[in-house]
Amino acid sequence: MTQDIRPAIDRRTVRQIFRRCTGWVPEEVRQLGTGQIAATFSCTAKGESFVVQFAAPSMGVGVDVERRFRRGLHDVGVPLRHLVGEGLDQGLRWTIARKAAGETMSSLPTDAYERCLTSVFDTLLALASVDVSDTRGFGWIDENGRGRWDSWLEHLRFVRREEPEEMFYGKWHELFETTFLGRTVFERCYEKMVELIEGLEVPRALVHGGFGYGNVLIDGVKVSAVLDWQDARFGDPLFDLAYLDFWPSGFDLAARFETHCRERGTAQPDYRRRVMSYKYNIGLDAMRFFAVTDNRAGYDGAVRILSGLAY
Repeated sequence: MTQDIRPAIDRRTVRQIFRRCTGWVPEEVRQLGTGQIAATFSCTAKGESFVVQFAAPSMGVGVDVERRFRRGLHDVGVPLRHLVGEGLDQGLRWTIARKAAGETMSSLPTDAYERCLTSVFDTLLALASVDVSDTRGFGWIDENGRGRWDSWLEHLRFVRREEPEEMFYGKWHELFETTFLGRTVFERCYEKMVELIEGLEVPRALVHGGFGYGNVLIDGVKVSAVLDWQDARFGDPLFDLAYLDFWPSGFDLAARFETHCRERGTAQPDYRRRVMSYKYNIGLDAMRFFAVTDNRAGYDGAVRILSGLAY
């Protein structure tokens, strides 16, 4: 049975925080099933809809990234949510935002999904163009706005290392012994990831880290908001395309994006090698996550995708 690792928050607490922040009494509070890390609620007040989220402080850095890069993202046309307030309560970090228009990519029927791809691909290119020249480092962004590693490859290799206790996975190698996490397949995919990317020159840009699915809203055929910047990092922008294309969508998104880049005059060197390496990295992280949450079906699905990767 899948383990729910989202924080447990009751609706009374949501009401209290919402009223304290906005001065309005919510007319309705409803917990949403979306997300894997944060507890998410919808609220209505004064004829408007809001989204309230709660996460552990260590998992709340996405708000800092939104704040730090809001102007740059706005300037290139990447839409964000409208944040109303944020704070700490019961040891959790909370945010309140006006509900953005649109539906999540993962909820769209096939024809609507295909119609939005031009806007989705343009948003990826826009995101890659955000000015990060005043920042340093690669990988996840720390509290000072710096990447935690000196190279992109170092960041990718971290998927194999155990983490400090305060991070999400902590001392996770024990999962090889205590869960269905397979060491042999993990090591094989890790070596393939490194083989594909080692020695390549890659651009350094702002990377969302979880682009698509429930984190991108579509209104009509246009991207209306890019949500949840928790996994944002500095590195190769093709990582976001690889994430979007990792789980089957019914479309070869990697091929379509490559064509889109050529049409926009932004052809990417070593495109296939880079995308494939990042798919291995994403799959390795998915294997760990599904082992932590005791989701055998999700784990088996990730392993099947990894087994089918071919460069």
